[in-house]
Amino acid sequence: MDRPVVPEYGRRSLAEVLPAAIAALGGPAGSPGILTLPRSRAVALLLIDGLGHELLRAHAADAPFLSGLTDAGPLTAGFPSSTVVSLASLGTGLPPGAHGLVGTSLRVGRDVLDALHWRKLAPRGRDLRKTLIPEDVQ
Repeated sequence: MDRPVVPEYGRRSLAEVLPAAIAALGGPAGSPGILTLPRSRAVALLLIDGLGHELLRAHAADAPFLSGLTDAGPLTAGFPSSTVVSLASLGTGLPPGAHGLVGTSLRVGRDVLDALHWRKLAPRGRDLRKTLIPEDVQ
């Protein structure tokens, strides 16, 4: 039986991607042993939601360029692995327990926030970006 994949926080998770990109651009280096990228003048990040290492390997012929970029090996997503949690880890450089977005919805004050669309959780909920500033909530 295969063992479950455990997030490699502090080493090879989505939270290490932007700190590694900043270090590659000449910014402060992260801790030893974490994800590293070669020194660069520019960095581009391509995010394809739902395209994991296993899926890319299984369909390498359909995406030859992308599948050829996997020399460094896979990264791990956080737990729980959802778009909201992963994007927050990617954007803040923190694991889910530190950034606090651990699901697709959460209560903030009197509102329940749909964190994927940043709207009040209700049919046609109102946009909350001006009242619940994403950077402040995170």
